[in-house]
Amino acid sequence: MKDRNEMTEAEEMEWIKDFKREVLKFCGHLETSGDPAWEEEWMKQAEEDKEELWEKISSKIRE
Repeated sequence: MKDRNEMTEAEEMEWIKDFKREVLKFCGHLETSGDPAWEEEWMKQAEEDKEELWEKISSKIRE
């Protein structure tokens, strides 16, 4: 994996998207179906719910 400073903008956006997906899976907010369109819908919903997600992430870290 490239250092983020060496990534193109497109590569960085993809990295961020993948990172968000992994965080959502960790929090139990995203259950993958293998369908990219379905996962994209979850990503959009997660953006709307980011305060709630941050609380979930924080509580998991504290555990």
